[in-house]
Amino acid sequence: MTSISLFSVGKTILERLTPFLQPEAALQWNLRTELQKLNGTMASIQALLLDAEEQQEHSPQVKDWLQKLEILLLDAEDLLDDVATEALREEMATGNRDSDDCFNRCRIGCRAAVCFLLSVSSQLIYIMKMAHRVKTLREQLEAIHADNTKLSLTPRHDEESGKMRKHTPTMSSIPDIFVGREDDVRYIKEFLFAKESSTNVAAVSIAGIGGMGKTSLAQLVYNDEDVVQEFNLRLWVCVSESFEVDAILQRIVDTATGQKQPSFQRQSLCNFVEEYFTREKYLLVLDDLCNLECRKWDFLGSILEGGASGSKILITTRFENYAIMMSRGSFRPPYVLHGLSSPQSWSLLRLVVSGGDQQLANEPLNTINVEEIQTEVMKNSVGVPLAVKTLATLLYFKYPQTEWLSFLRSDKLLPADHEDGILKNLKLNYDYLPSHLKRCLLLCSLFPKNYKIDVQVLIYKWIALGLVKSSPNGSEQSLYKLGLEYFMDLTCRSFFQEIKRDLLGNIDTCKMHDLVHDLAVSIAGSTYTQLNDPENEITGDTCYISLNHDLWSPSEVASRLAKAKRLRVFSVQPEKSTKWYQWGTTWDESSFETLVSNFASLRVLEFRNSGVEMLSHQLGELEHLRFLDLSFNDKIVRLPDSITMLRNLEVLDLFKCERFLELPKDLNKLENLSILNCGYCLALTHMPAGLGELTRLESLPCFVVGKDSSVLDHIGGLDELKNLNNLRGTLQIENLARLRVRGTTTALSPPLMAFIIGGGAHLKGKIHLQTLSLRWDDGRHGKGIREQIQFLKGSEEEDVHFDENLLESLRPHSGLNSFYVTGHKGRKLPSWICSLTQLVNLHLGWCNVQHDLHHLQGLPSL
Repeated sequence: MTSISLFSVGKTILERLTPFLQPEAALQWNLRTELQKLNGTMASIQALLLDAEEQQEHSPQVKDWLQKLEILLLDAEDLLDDVATEALREEMATGNRDSDDCFNRCRIGCRAAVCFLLSVSSQLIYIMKMAHRVKTLREQLEAIHADNTKLSLTPRHDEESGKMRKHTPTMSSIPDIFVGREDDVRYIKEFLFAKESSTNVAAVSIAGIGGMGKTSLAQLVYNDEDVVQEFNLRLWVCVSESFEVDAILQRIVDTATGQKQPSFQRQSLCNFVEEYFTREKYLLVLDDLCNLECRKWDFLGSILEGGASGSKILITTRFENYAIMMSRGSFRPPYVLHGLSSPQSWSLLRLVVSGGDQQLANEPLNTINVEEIQTEVMKNSVGVPLAVKTLATLLYFKYPQTEWLSFLRSDKLLPADHEDGILKNLKLNYDYLPSHLKRCLLLCSLFPKNYKIDVQVLIYKWIALGLVKSSPNGSEQSLYKLGLEYFMDLTCRSFFQEIKRDLLGNIDTCKMHDLVHDLAVSIAGSTYTQLNDPENEITGDTCYISLNHDLWSPSEVASRLAKAKRLRVFSVQPEKSTKWYQWGTTWDESSFETLVSNFASLRVLEFRNSGVEMLSHQLGELEHLRFLDLSFNDKIVRLPDSITMLRNLEVLDLFKCERFLELPKDLNKLENLSILNCGYCLALTHMPAGLGELTRLESLPCFVVGKDSSVLDHIGGLDELKNLNNLRGTLQIENLARLRVRGTTTALSPPLMAFIIGGGAHLKGKIHLQTLSLRWDDGRHGKGIREQIQFLKGSEEEDVHFDENLLESLRPHSGLNSFYVTGHKGRKLPSWICSLTQLVNLHLGWCNVQHDLHHLQGLPSL
């Protein structure tokens, strides 16, 4: 249970206590006094945590002490959340007090007075109860603190954090560093291009211990230009964990079709694969094959043999005996991948230390022992690339160059000639992490192996769990940008790999190496649990749970979670939850109510693709909830009104809830909301009035213009966007055609009306937006050629002028990167189009633009 860095938790608690101790804090009675006492107790405990965390591996008594303490510190976090929420309520009530008093004076009545007195009485009772909770917790912590006298713990107030890089990589500069492997690539390519006389499909396996670079080698080959041109169909399927034929076939089908397919029976899967592969010359990569059974492999091989002539299968595996087992028939003998040479290992280490900068890597070291250091690097890493990268990060972040040799010769390291040695060195790399990064990394133990991690979602989970701290220097840098720096730091230390970016260069996804994942799982213990194995134990100490496989019905899941009273994260992973939906064992309102009613400490609830239709009103009782993901639930029509009680909510994701009709009318109460994702909510009719009050919004991918927004109070117009100047990333505005007015319906001319309406959005002030999409339609259905021609012919002159003026008024900032216009009836582009000097992508779809576009050549980046 000591997997969490308690030093980081304690530091957070002390930081959060500080504002409550200030005179201006909205606290009453003896609550402030009790918090002051709690602060003193916590400071005494905090001083012991660094030494205790170092001793726990060798002292069962210290480990037991930390286990008891961890439970109380998590309770302290919950308590401080409750205090903060109550302080916010009182502050809001105080802010409205004058108007309330005026109201009461104007509407004299006993009933109003009694309600006011009852409200005050209830508030005082609540504060007294809260003070008692603080006192009880403090006394428990004092008892724990008293036990430390038996443990001989040494007080330390500051952790030894490794130095930061002089050249911290930016989003676009994290390099994928490869050294050597030219001969290995050449051998694999020769196999792929070889013509087999005896069979249409041939296969070879790449074998080697974890960290040797098997997957990296396969990727180099897979993405090689010659290979891309040679094969009509290329498929990459991660196997990992268990070798289940049906699961592998399902992944092949999903990859071949480019989208998640419903779960099929085995025969249907076999028929699809055989039929699909017969038509194509394919390259199939089965990455990280393990737990192989000969019978299952023979069956899978028989299905894959039907490809077009020249098809190839490339397999990576840690287990050489598996590779030998598969070398029968159409399989070549396994290709055993060996370590890098000493010069190659040294080059790789220097490149990693320099952040991929070749010129910096060639600079001389500040030491005279270069040859000896190079020898020790080879001795410790045995040429295993992951081991070399781990050594590089240890050396760079922890030791000056003059101490490299002594560290490499110390007993802290193990040779990487087997995976235990690599894991020990990875653990050392983890131990040297700053405490706040340790908790960030451990959250990734909830992902299955080879999982493609959405980096933005990961960072917002870190924020929701309070793992990302505001900058101590008082800068106004957003928490998301700080979280991105955390991610960059972990990537520089080799904990993340396979970084993928979107078309604009933003970091999109990443993966963890299998051994890094093994490390995270081993450290996480029972605190973090994946429900993908019936044997995984859930205890009263389990706080973070993910559900990746469809092993249980909703009622069984709720039953298994019963012990986890301190549950903070419950995550249903999207890629493997389709069976609930398909087989009708979906989360009904009762099952969902059982789930949320038992876990008052939830911060993150990720409930994708669960088939839930009605959400319980008890959702509003999850006061600690920050992150709510309900995406891909196409039966949800509305959210319960109680959701507006979630004052701490930061993320609300409704992506692809295709039947979702409308957001709650009091959404403006969610003043901490940072992300509101309604993308592909095809039935969504409008945005609610008051949305513009959510000035902390950073991501609003979709804004739906409603009908009659000018006359219906509950429907928000374009002016709701006016003050949302923190928006970043992508903004798509749909149904702009609904804003068209006729001359007889307004005192102002339609062109002038269009300019006023569009100007209200103040898009120019949203300087963090990268992509803007303006759609005059709803974006739901593509139009055929005939429909487009009919649309353009049917353009009325009044609509043409209105659309031109509306587009003219929707001017974005000049740094926009991508601009999409769809369904626009105007004949000309806006006058400001050439001011978008950083535009790299311009898309005009289903538009009536007739003017010459040659002036667009003046855009330097287009």
